[in-house]
Amino acid sequence: MDAQEMHDYEMSKRKALSEGSRERLEALLQAKEQKIAKKKYIYTSDDPISMAMRDHPGLTREQAEEFASFHGF
Repeated sequence: MDAQEMHDYEMSKRKALSEGSRERLEALLQAKEQKIAKKKYIYTSDDPISMAMRDHPGLTREQAEEFASFHGF
């Protein structure tokens, strides 16, 4: 028995583990799509101050507002 046949044989004994895998996969994909949609909404709905704070960790709202007013934004 070669390696491929051995693999196929081992996998045939494990079919019970794959029951319900389609449902689990679909649930994971749906959760991922919802997370991506939420991120897209957050990115498009932020004001410039929030976007700067997101892009620069450690930047406070006060610092961002001060920078914006100093540069005329």
